[in-house]
Amino acid sequence: MQLGTPLQALAVKAALTAATSSQVCSIRVYSDSKSLIKLLNSQDCDVSLKGVLHDIN
Repeated sequence: MQLGTPLQALAVKAALTAATSSQVCSIRVYSDSKSLIKLLNSQDCDVSLKGVLHDIN
C-alpha cells in the first residue's frame, strides 16, 4: 500500500463527515488511488486502515 492511501482515506472520512453534518444526501468520491477505491468498493479491510474504512462504511 502506498503512503498516500491512508491520507486519502482520512480525507474521504473528513469529507463524508462534513457532508453528513451538512445534510448532504448524495456524494461522489473520486481518487487516483486505485488501492483506496478497491478497498472502499470491497468488503476486504486493510489492517492499517481498518478503523477509517469502518467509519467510512
